[in-house]
Amino acid sequence: MLTNGMFYSKLIYCLPLYGNVFDIESLSDNETRQNSFTKANLNSLQVLQNKILRMSTNSSYDTPVAQLLQKSGSLSINQLIGYTTVLAFYKIRQTKEPAYLAKRMGLFENLNNSRSSRTRFNKSKITFNMARAREGFLYRGESLWLLLPDDLKQETQLSRFKTKLREWIKLKIKPLPR
Repeated sequence: MLTNGMFYSKLIYCLPLYGNVFDIESLSDNETRQNSFTKANLNSLQVLQNKILRMSTNSSYDTPVAQLLQKSGSLSINQLIGYTTVLAFYKIRQTKEPAYLAKRMGLFENLNNSRSSRTRFNKSKITFNMARAREGFLYRGESLWLLLPDDLKQETQLSRFKTKLREWIKLKIKPLPR
């Protein structure tokens, strides 16, 4: 339990900021100059998670990842990146905190009601243009948010949102990128 707690607490803290979700069409971008989080990084973290899962489930070394995830009820690293990103995005939308991110997301109305004060996140098209920004939390969060079904976006209770989001993530994000 100690290893499990130490590993996941640090992992979940960092994933929304640094991770990339792979194998989702709207998030694949060939214009980036450099990747801050590559598939090799993802695979390294997945190997560590597999070791933790094998210890916690008393599974042998040859147990497939899919079986480890099912046995433990965990999400893979790729899925955790999507889950933690959308969950943080949801919390910012609900609480409008931290204010600097809520402002960048367009959640505060300008007093002069200018065009720039309209919310970007209700549109069906992503509005970021810079290659570096496409690797960040806001772009990834918005991209995943736009993929969510409307009933999930409208959910106001956090516990129900988490449960529904976990099921959606399992269906839409592959455990291991190709």
